[in-house]
Amino acid sequence: MHSSNDETIGHDRISRPEPPRAEPEIIPPSADLPPRPYSETFVFAQHGTRFHIARLGPFGIGMVLLGALALGAIGLLMLLGAVLVGAAVGVIGAAALLSRFLRGSTRH
Repeated sequence: MHSSNDETIGHDRISRPEPPRAEPEIIPPSADLPPRPYSETFVFAQHGTRFHIARLGPFGIGMVLLGALALGAIGLLMLLGAVLVGAAVGVIGAAALLSRFLRGSTRH
């Protein structure tokens, strides 16, 4: 048999929506932002568009470094490709000049 104390405990287990602890503050778009204490987020507002820039954490720093490494590798590969193409053009040009001089010296 259940006592009234058991029923009260059973009702406490049911989750009831909790009322909000504070009313949200509605700020009109034309109003200036209220001054805030030092925070980790920078807000830039221009022409009604707000940009929130937060400090990077370890994951963000790693992703920025990975992106920079990828761009550096792509740049290095492009530079290496340009050097190889330039070397090939130089060798072909030198061979053409050498061929012309050798042919010219054999004909009288």
